[in-house]
Amino acid sequence: MKLNGYILAGDLKGLEGSSLRSDSMELPLTNALIWREGSPFRPYYVYIMYAGDLERIPKKHPALTVVSIGMPSRECLEREGLDILWVRPYLTPQMILSMILKIFEKYRKFEEEMNRLCREGKDFSALAPVLLSVFSNPIIVAGGHMEILALSQNEDTCRIPCECRDGDTDFLRPALERAFRSVWMQEEGAVSATEEGIPFLAVPVRESGSILMGIFLLSVTTPLAERDRVLLCYIGRYLKCMYRVNFINRCQGMERMQKILAEQAERGKSLPQMPKSLERGLGTLGWEAKGSYVCIVLKSAFFSRVSQREIPADTLFESSSLMVKTKTEIFFLCNLLKIPGGVEEIADRLEQVLKDSPLIAGVSTPFRSFLDYPDYYIQAKAAIRIGNKLDYTRKACLFQDFALDYIIYEGGGKSLPVNVLLFGGLKDLLLHDYVHHTSYYETLEALFDNFMVMSRTASQLGIHISTLKYRVRRIHEMLGLDLNDSYNKMYLQSILFLLKQDTSSLEEYMEQEGKKAVRTIRVASSEKIK
Repeated sequence: MKLNGYILAGDLKGLEGSSLRSDSMELPLTNALIWREGSPFRPYYVYIMYAGDLERIPKKHPALTVVSIGMPSRECLEREGLDILWVRPYLTPQMILSMILKIFEKYRKFEEEMNRLCREGKDFSALAPVLLSVFSNPIIVAGGHMEILALSQNEDTCRIPCECRDGDTDFLRPALERAFRSVWMQEEGAVSATEEGIPFLAVPVRESGSILMGIFLLSVTTPLAERDRVLLCYIGRYLKCMYRVNFINRCQGMERMQKILAEQAERGKSLPQMPKSLERGLGTLGWEAKGSYVCIVLKSAFFSRVSQREIPADTLFESSSLMVKTKTEIFFLCNLLKIPGGVEEIADRLEQVLKDSPLIAGVSTPFRSFLDYPDYYIQAKAAIRIGNKLDYTRKACLFQDFALDYIIYEGGGKSLPVNVLLFGGLKDLLLHDYVHHTSYYETLEALFDNFMVMSRTASQLGIHISTLKYRVRRIHEMLGLDLNDSYNKMYLQSILFLLKQDTSSLEEYMEQEGKKAVRTIRVASSEKIK
């Protein structure tokens, strides 16, 4: 989410007027500066300057956004390609810069939180406080069946949307539904009103021509602001991503699974009892609590829709799998206890059964916690995407084959979710450090910083060389990787580099996982004592 002149005009205090000539969805702003004479103008920056200095802007300039202290002249206001906002003349450039930077920070946090919601696959109701941080009016997010996915009120807390439901269902009241359906199919959304005369803006979120959901902004007391309209259009892409992560699919039983797990979770009287309650729920669904799982994604090699008829007859896709079907792919969760062989055997088997099929497959690394499946679904999709680029003749691609390529491809200009970067061995190492207060991760970083030279690494860490050799042996064991292998070194260095880009997310993630590990150890210890 990047600010533009319309959003800035809605949020900047002390604003007396504006002349906005760019399109409301264009000219994203990235930073703000106080203009100094002789400094060049950069596109996508906000410049703060006095009204008298506006004449100094060259006529041939990149499209600019300017905050003018004092009313600009008519000639300046008519300049083409110049977005001008003017504030009261007694405000100083430093005061305005401080205000603008706070606005940037507010929307930067909004974007980070939206990204986090998408990455972690939280429930739609978790959107409410995020939406409330930027919108001034109530918001309803409705799904393809007009069920309510989220509702935020014009308050600091999120209400359960009972007043908008029809009886005990998740569906909208008929009056609201009729009003929303009237603008549901319009290409870019529309401004309309309910039967009660409450105006609203409806923005459909589409994918491949189909409507996934609608975002409805209702104005109860004030007219809709241009800023709110712009923000609604911007957040659609986040919601599309979140829709996929949550696997909303009524037809394939995912909803039933989530309902059963939620019921079992409520029956857990205390936190230590929660895992056993969830295990009972998984047992009800026919899942075995022990063992490992693997995610398999089937996708058409020709970018067409996947039909269930195209799935080959194989036990891999039958009783041993949980299936979730979307328009362009089919996602399976396989319990490895019910399937002979490991992940490599599964890939070999897929190569055979898909040989004459238009489908290609991606296979994740194994994982133990059933509830972690969204992270490994991302791995399986990555295996398809990168594997197909590297070798289009292959029918089945393992994530572990293409992990390095995926990290480089996806991490080139943005951060990846911590839970995607941390493969099992590295996560085990970090958890060991958290639980036992050791320094294996720090030692691993120091090894790479010193090009694997033991004497220099020991000197940097301030430890004896024999202590370092012991730590390296333990690191080998926990990672399950040979640190002398050039591919492994390159892979690990890429991961460590990306983890350094977002240390706060790593710390937050390890704190959550570390607390879980400590609780598990305590429960196991108490059971041994009994």
